[in-house]
Amino acid sequence: MPFDIDNFKYDSGNLALPKSMTNKSTRGRIKGLFLKGPIPWEWLVKTMRLPGKTLHVALILWQEAGFRRVKTVKLRTSVVDKVGFSRRSARRALKQLESAGLIETEPKPGQLTTVRILDVEVEN
Repeated sequence: MPFDIDNFKYDSGNLALPKSMTNKSTRGRIKGLFLKGPIPWEWLVKTMRLPGKTLHVALILWQEAGFRRVKTVKLRTSVVDKVGFSRRSARRALKQLESAGLIETEPKPGQLTTVRILDVEVEN
């Protein structure tokens, strides 16, 4: 947008702002789902070393945790289905994450598994 001095004219005692300054900017806003951080790098590194779809499930957990702003979430099977891998793979990944000390799970029959994301010790 070229500079136009007429946008700054003094009008009846009110300073008129240029249109570009009066509209709220939506630039930089993400539409749809996103991954909210910070996610501890050491936590991710430990996850990357685990087999199968473990990293995929870990990112789903962090996405849900960031969205809800909590560290205890439920692993929704609908999300696992949308991402495109089996619920069985997701269960194996949860076991891997739990064995690595990255999460704690609380399975309840007939309900979604409750997952608590744990903090990890930073290795020097």
